[in-house]
Amino acid sequence: METLEVRPVLVLTGESEEQKAVFYDQAAEGGKLLVFGAVRTNTHDPSAPPEVLAPNPADNYHRWWNNSWRAVEPEGQSKAADWTVEKESRLSQLVRYAHGHNLWIRFYTLDGATKQELSCNGWFSSYNFGSSEAVRKRWEAAAREGVDYIASDQYEELGALLKSLRSKRATTNQTPSGRARYEFMAGGSAFSRRVRSGCRTLRFSGCGL
Repeated sequence: METLEVRPVLVLTGESEEQKAVFYDQAAEGGKLLVFGAVRTNTHDPSAPPEVLAPNPADNYHRWWNNSWRAVEPEGQSKAADWTVEKESRLSQLVRYAHGHNLWIRFYTLDGATKQELSCNGWFSSYNFGSSEAVRKRWEAAAREGVDYIASDQYEELGALLKSLRSKRATTNQTPSGRARYEFMAGGSAFSRRVRSGCRTLRFSGCGL
């Protein structure tokens, strides 16, 4: 597998074979790939071991692994109970598997909004933990364990948290465990910012560019 050269704009697309056909199969031999797909995820049982959820290895085109948060908390955000050591262990297991197989890993979508915020912004209640305290624990855990992409509608709050964690590590000479980025939804696409490097990335969630 070729080394990935990360530039200021990185475009990630989904799992579909139609996208692979356009962005990889039809690419000129010896040319550069400019769009990268996700490995296929087996969604039958979100609690399954990582090797069952994502059995296919990374390759030149498939560079990342997209996950519903149900892979960590199967009951879903709206019914999630307290954050526990066991849940963090599951999160860590998934991240270690992804990174051990040369994949970036993403989880969607982690919100902690009030009912009024949900109504005003049109956010999905199924993605909502119900409070800022609850979602903050998940954001902190995701950053701590090295999740590469964290999707949230509350991107300003999440971005501020990740930047504060980065500053805290710098002042205490801690080595960060991952490369957490945050995402926000806009017009059907998810925009991401790489917090560590300041490199802005863009992930299209639609069927085409």
